[in-house]
Amino acid sequence: LRAVLAHFGLAASEARAQKVALALQREHFPDRIVMPTGSAGQSMNPLYKLEGAFNLDMLRQTYIPFLKKECMKTALITVIILLFLIQPQAAYYSMLVFTCEELAQGEYYLVADYNERCWTRKHMLWVGFGSIPGMLVYTFGLPAAAALILRAARGRDAAEGGRAEDNPYGFLYEGFQARFYYWECVIMVRKTLIVFVAVFISPYSDYTAGLVGFGVGLIFLVLQLETNPYADDALNRCEALGLVAASFTLLMGIFFEQDEVNSAARIVIGCFIVIFNATFIGYLGYVGYRDAWAMLDETKHQVKALKKTTTRLIHQQALTEEQRLRYQRARQAVSSLELQWQDQRKEYLKEIRKSLSNQPDPAGADAGG
Repeated sequence: LRAVLAHFGLAASEARAQKVALALQREHFPDRIVMPTGSAGQSMNPLYKLEGAFNLDMLRQTYIPFLKKECMKTALITVIILLFLIQPQAAYYSMLVFTCEELAQGEYYLVADYNERCWTRKHMLWVGFGSIPGMLVYTFGLPAAAALILRAARGRDAAEGGRAEDNPYGFLYEGFQARFYYWECVIMVRKTLIVFVAVFISPYSDYTAGLVGFGVGLIFLVLQLETNPYADDALNRCEALGLVAASFTLLMGIFFEQDEVNSAARIVIGCFIVIFNATFIGYLGYVGYRDAWAMLDETKHQVKALKKTTTRLIHQQALTEEQRLRYQRARQAVSSLELQWQDQRKEYLKEIRKSLSNQPDPAGADAGG
C-alpha cells in the first residue's frame, strides 16, 4: 500500500497505509476485504487482505477525506492527553491559594508568596475568581465530565459494535475491562486527593499528612485488589505493586522523620524504601520489555503481510497495464486488417468492373447477326 500511495505521490507510513486500507474496506470493498487471522483465530488488526479487483483511483478519492478525519481525531486526542496531564498540577495551584501561614499574631501570609497577606481584598479576589473556579473545573468538573464522556463513548461502541481503536476516546478505556471503562477517572480522583493532602495538610503537619496519604493509598490499593480493572493481569499486578510501594514509602517516611529514630534505624528504613521501589521499577521494566517484544513480533508479521499485499497490488496493476497494452495492440491489428480488407475490396471491385467491361455485349451481337 505504501508503494501504491507513492504511485500517486502521497507519502505514507505503514500505519497510515493500513488505515487507508480500512477506509477502503468501509467505503468501497465491504465484500472483497477479509481480515487475516492468526494461529489462535484472532484477527491481526489492522492489516487487511484485498480480494478481487482493486481500482487505484478509489485510493486517491478516499485518502484525502480520510486524512482530514485522522487529523481532527489526532488533535482531539492531543487535547485530551494534555488535559489529563495538567489536571493534577492545575488542581494543585488552584488549592495553593488557600495555603496560608501565620507569621505574626493574627497575621497570615500566603505560603507561595510571603509578600501577599491572606484574606485581604486582593486575596479574596484571587480566591473567588481564580481558585474556586479552578477547583470546580479541574478538581471536580474534569473527572465528572470525563466519566460522562467515557460512558457515552463506551455505550456507543457497544451499540454499534465498533472498536475502541476507532473511537477518539478509546485509548482511555481500551486497556480496562468493559465494566471498568471509567477507571481512568478513579485514578484522577486519587491524584486529586494526594494533591489535597500535600496542599492542605502537609504545611501544618508532615506526620498527619503521611498518615492521611498512607490511608488514601491503602483505600485505593484495596479497590485495585478487589476490582482488578485492567484487562491484562500483569498490569493489575503492576498497579497494585505501585500502590504498595507508594503507601509503604509514605508510612516509612513517617518513622524516618521522627527524632526518636537513631541513625541505624534510619538506614534500615531507607533500605526498605529503596527495595520496595526498586522491586516495583524492576517489575514495571519487565512488563514493558514483554509488551515491547510482543509488539515487535506482531510488527514483523504485519510487515510481512504488508509486503505480500503490496507486491500483489503492484503485480495486479502491472497485469492491468499489460492487458491495456494488449487491447491497444489488438485494436491496432483490427484497424490494420480493416484497412487491408478495404484495399483488397477496392482491388476486387476494379477487377470485376474491368472484366465486365471487356466482355462483348450479347444484345449488340444479336442485332449485328
